[in-house]
Formats: sequence, structure tokens, C-alpha cells
Amino acid sequence: MIALSRLACMLAAGLVLAVGSASAVLAQTSEPDSAAPLSMRDDEMRMINALLDAFMEVMAPDEQAILREIDVRIPMDYDVTRVVAYRDDSGRIIEVSFGFFGLAIQLCDDEVLADYYAAQDPGIYDKFEAYVTSLNEAIDRNEQSMSQHALPRFALFAGIPEETATARAAQEDFKSYAANLRTSAIAFVLAHEIGHHVLGHTDMPPPESPAVSRERESAADRFAAELTMRVGMPAFGALPALALFAAAEGETLEPQASHPLGTCRILAAMLDSVDRLAVDERTVHLLDQSPDMMPGGERYEYFRTLMKTNCS
Repeated sequence: MIALSRLACMLAAGLVLAVGSASAVLAQTSEPDSAAPLSMRDDEMRMINALLDAFMEVMAPDEQAILREIDVRIPMDYDVTRVVAYRDDSGRIIEVSFGFFGLAIQLCDDEVLADYYAAQDPGIYDKFEAYVTSLNEAIDRNEQSMSQHALPRFALFAGIPEETATARAAQEDFKSYAANLRTSAIAFVLAHEIGHHVLGHTDMPPPESPAVSRERESAADRFAAELTMRVGMPAFGALPALALFAAAEGETLEPQASHPLGTCRILAAMLDSVDRLAVDERTVHLLDQSPDMMPGGERYEYFRTLMKTNCS
């Protein structure tokens, strides 16, 4: 079932290009202006703050009150599994580690490169999936933490000539696509963690079972999909980060798993986005390029069947 992540990435390729105006505005904050880690974190906080402002404008008053209480932090460590919402004596907290942030942005750029290179190499999506798996293996060897300089580069892994990758990344359409995808990815992750606060999960006792934990995570995913859509960003942006989780987990849900399978989260985010796009007259035109992905279409029903078969 890991191949579902590749199918979802292929589906998302054209649709992320057509995200709403809010994404285009926010994407302007996603280009780092320096390679220095502290400067990069400043750029990341600017993106976070822009997203928080956008969310604030579309949230209900009770949700806005909770959002104002949240302190979003980017700890300067490379633990790429550290994305968490919690509440302590100091208030409501969301932590997204510097390592996770950097890896999520890298995967967005790598997926865009794969999309643009697919004409030259039809097997590029298989290579992208293998690359994500190799990242998980490298992370596991380093106990969830690794230096940004230790991460292998996708272009080298996939055999894309360096001059080709460099030239493609310098083109304006590539930069625009990558900026949109980065912003959408971080927006979904941030909205998911906000969801844990708004839905009351951080005010509850720890889940009494893995099944309860998985249900809370699914509820936070649904909240994130709905919130990001309100600001013009379908949840397709979540796919690169969720593909990392999917490659790590394998094909079977472990009984003690605290989160749903990444492949199932990919399918849920994808189908939820399509459903929301299809019923809104302002966004239904975005599906014109993929009519078989309209609800009831052949491709849509194929993915819906996969969801029912593998994720129930």
C-alpha cells in the first residue's frame, strides 16, 4: 500500500499549481534569504506568523480566542519527529522543530523537481518514493535526528544531472510552484496542531488507548483540511510530509500506533480536498484539468475504494 503515496503525489501535481490567492500571497514569505540556521528560523517564523494571521481572519470567534492563546515555537534541533501541541502552566504551545520544518520544505522542493522531470524519466515517482524511504532509514539510524548537511539530495539519488536540477530550480514557474507547495505543507501541519487545541484534545487526559489517539489525529486532520481550505489552500500540500510517514510505517497498521497510517491520511486529505473543491462554485473550476477526479469520476471512485478497502 505504500505506492498510494506516489499515486497521491501524481494526482496533486497539477492541482497545487492552482491554489487560491491566499497561498500565492503567503508563499512570498517562504523563500529563505540566508543559509544561516538562525536566519532560516526567522524566515520560518515569518511564514508561521503570516499563516496565523490568515487563519485568524477566517476562524469563528471562539476559535480565534483559542488561537490568540497559542505560542508557536520552532526549537533549534534536528528531531524531525518533533511536531506537537500541548498545554502546560505557561499556556497553549505548538512546537515544530527546525529539523522537521527544513525536511518538509526539502521534500516539497523534491516533489516539484520530480513533477517537472517526469517527462524525461517516467519512473521518477518510483525513485521519489524510494528516496523518501531512504530518508526514513537514515533518520532511524540517527535516532530521529540528523544534521541538515547529512541529508542526501533527491537529484543525486534519482540520477538527475546537477546542472539540470539547478537550471530548473531557477525558473520562475518552478519557484512559484515550490513556494505554493511549501506554504501549503506548513499550513496543513500548523492547522493540524491548532486543531488539537481547538478540538479540546490538549485539555483532555492522555488517550486511554491507541484507537482513541488515532481518532483524535484523524479529527485534527479533518480540522486542518477544512481550515486550510478556508484560506484558499487545499490539503494537497500535506502530501509530501505525509508521504514521509507513509514510507516509515509500511503497509499494515500496528495495534499500538498512535496515528493512522500515513497512506490513509494522504487519501483522506486528498479526497476531502476534492470534495470541498467540487461543492464550492469558487473552486470547482480547479478540477477542470482532472474531470475524472470529480466526485463520481473513475479516478475519484478508485481512490475512494482504496480508502474504504485499506483504511476502514
